[in-house]
Amino acid sequence: MSAAKSVTATFAYQGGGRGQALAAIEVLERWVHPDFHPDLTVLLDIAPAVAAARVARTRTADRFERETSEFVQRVQAVYRQRAAAEPERFLVLDGAGAAAELGQAVIAACEKWM
Repeated sequence: MSAAKSVTATFAYQGGGRGQALAAIEVLERWVHPDFHPDLTVLLDIAPAVAAARVARTRTADRFERETSEFVQRVQAVYRQRAAAEPERFLVLDGAGAAAELGQAVIAACEKWM
């Protein structure tokens, strides 16, 4: 499952964030693993400013978290587009919620696959 998960992130970070052609990423995806996708992708959708504030309170930001707000918004937009295109595969949760509530929602969604 890691290959498919990384492709979703590749679409978001390389395609959306870095501006690489999404069509080129699609070609690579079809070539490398045409029939391999995760059953479920959990998208914790959160405002970039809220996410940045949380990171600042708990640890040092990594290289992606230090990117511009425009970069983060482009990444977020691609994740949202992919979730809208494949709603049966994405669980979109409001990432601003409490950690315990988010955890319970993820567990409940995963129980469907067990």
